[in-house]
Amino acid sequence: MSWIKGIKLLLNDFVYKAPRSLNEALKLIREEDAKVLAGGHSLIPLMKLGFASPESLIDIGKLEELQAIEETNGVLTVGSCVSYRALFESEMVKSYVPLLSKVASQVGDPQVRARGTVGGSLVHGDPASDIAGAILALDATVELVSLNGKGDIVKRKVPAREFFVGFLETVIEDDEILHSISFKNKCHKFSFQKITRREQDWAIVGVAVAQSMHGIGIGLVNLASKPVYLDIKKYEDISELDPEGVSLLLDSVIDPPADIYGDAEYRRHLAEVLLLRCLKEIKETT
Repeated sequence: MSWIKGIKLLLNDFVYKAPRSLNEALKLIREEDAKVLAGGHSLIPLMKLGFASPESLIDIGKLEELQAIEETNGVLTVGSCVSYRALFESEMVKSYVPLLSKVASQVGDPQVRARGTVGGSLVHGDPASDIAGAILALDATVELVSLNGKGDIVKRKVPAREFFVGFLETVIEDDEILHSISFKNKCHKFSFQKITRREQDWAIVGVAVAQSMHGIGIGLVNLASKPVYLDIKKYEDISELDPEGVSLLLDSVIDPPADIYGDAEYRRHLAEVLLLRCLKEIKETT
């Protein structure tokens, strides 16, 4: 038992299970009152604070099929249990989607990067998630898996732009596990800007921008109740985006929260400044 500023932290009793296969893990979550555990950096704090109290924890963190980074037919696939550290150390990720590598290198501290996973962060659905901003900018696809009535694994693919639906809420169903994230567009240029109170903190505001042969994608962090995608397809040349244009675009998609780190207007101002910085960096990158 421990305390944080007068709050007692106490885990309820639960059964820990470590399935040896994805099929076994899917059977367990379908049959029990269970939560899936990957790195644990999101779920365990929620359990300590009493916001989650599952009867079972299903640990998928050691399943090899969820830890792969592969490229097939021009599509890069990252397993859901790949750690942040593995992301930013992967030469394949650096070559194909360097924005993802850059963002992963700035998540938390070394301990978090060693244990935290890309899939765990996405399923948690935090609007301040740096990784969420990156996969939105990169136009990624999330692959979810579950079991059908015959006990066979079935897959469901969801565009990243449709994955987040609200505060700590995604489209994933109770009987599904996030299997992998795929990237079909190789990132040529990118920029990532964020403001934090301390280096290892969540972003007060973050902006991720990726340019591929298919255009520019923008992901916004901590500017609404969920990570936000900003569509600028109508602009053929980003030089057309002056401060006024950026301001109008942002106003159409963001609803900044207010907390002890800044009010809504402050966050909106930061979003405009950081997005203009990102676009400038993209434009000047050779």
